[in-house]
Amino acid sequence: MDERTFITNNIPNIITLINNQNNTPIKVKFILTSKLHRTNPATGVVEESYSGFHSQMEEVYADTNVPGIVSEMTGLILEKVAKFQERGSGWQFDKVVALTYISTPLSQGLEIAIFPFQRS
Repeated sequence: MDERTFITNNIPNIITLINNQNNTPIKVKFILTSKLHRTNPATGVVEESYSGFHSQMEEVYADTNVPGIVSEMTGLILEKVAKFQERGSGWQFDKVVALTYISTPLSQGLEIAIFPFQRS
């Protein structure tokens, strides 16, 4: 499953998590983690790596358009993925590992939810 499909499939879950904050002002951030691979041209060995593509931290209040802000944040992640692919580093996307949701209530501690990749 590609990054766009994975994010699109998880947007309803993200919106639900944000809406369940009971109108508490929060800061949120998303991180898309992908597994990458490339063949080392000098050795012919296939190398693997993991990369995280981050959104900006955004503040969400009771009157925030949650679907709109989620769309902006996930759009930024997909932009970063596209720019990474265009750089020509030789790294190829293998699979999406997870989309991490990080929430920090302005008055409390940190909450993290991870949406792992699951084969259907």
